[in-house]
Amino acid sequence: MLVQLDAALDKLAAASGPIKQRLLMAAAHVVSADGVLLTQEAELLRAVAASLAVVVAAGYLGALAYAAVQPSIPSANQPLASWLVAHHLTNGLASYWEADSVTLDTGDKVTVSSVEIDRFDKLIPYKWETDTTQYDPKLHDARFVVAGGPAADLPIAGLARAAIHTFGSPSHIYQVGSYTILVWNYNILGHLD
Repeated sequence: MLVQLDAALDKLAAASGPIKQRLLMAAAHVVSADGVLLTQEAELLRAVAASLAVVVAAGYLGALAYAAVQPSIPSANQPLASWLVAHHLTNGLASYWEADSVTLDTGDKVTVSSVEIDRFDKLIPYKWETDTTQYDPKLHDARFVVAGGPAADLPIAGLARAAIHTFGSPSHIYQVGSYTILVWNYNILGHLD
């Protein structure tokens, strides 16, 4: 009888998840139909449930192993971060989305603080979730603004225009993919309101 049970459990292990669930529910219903649960019946249900748990766990483990060996996807701002590091631009300003991710992507080699556009079309510090000392010109020397990028279709698209309105004409303008990097020869933090 145990040989037959093992063979049945092996077939059950090969069945799909919904079929296993229906079989387990059916077995539980049949076993408990008379209102009495015998020890052998309980052991059979436990064996069926255990085999289902092993198969489900193996499926999850296989999915986890597959995901673990896949190459990681670089952040959308990684090319920008690499370009800033390569050009020794270490402190600047950008919209919220580029600021934090570039700082993270460079391992703090580049610090980019968030700015937003005020009602006068000038840049101002974006103080939500931000250390306000990052905008202190006595502590930091920001020389660039990053505009454009993946969020360029949002209202922040006027960031380059607002930067020029706030800081004057930049000494250099670079295009890196969809990003525009405006660079000044002086610390622009002193011009933020």
